[in-house]
Amino acid sequence: MAVLRIKPSHPSQGDFVIIEEENFNHEIHELYVEGKVEEKQRREPKEPKAPKEPEVKEPVINTLGDK
Repeated sequence: MAVLRIKPSHPSQGDFVIIEEENFNHEIHELYVEGKVEEKQRREPKEPKAPKEPEVKEPVINTLGDK
């Protein structure tokens, strides 16, 4: 059984998906070429954002009385 590596259809599938050669359909599949980097992956990484300050909430005062 011969298999092929194709590009994934969703990021959760990893770098590639392995399918049987007989199931390859050139209209819906694109062969995965190892070492080929997509344009969007070549861009410089963005600067990390500064951490947010913790939100301080006012204490809740029980105005209904203890029951």
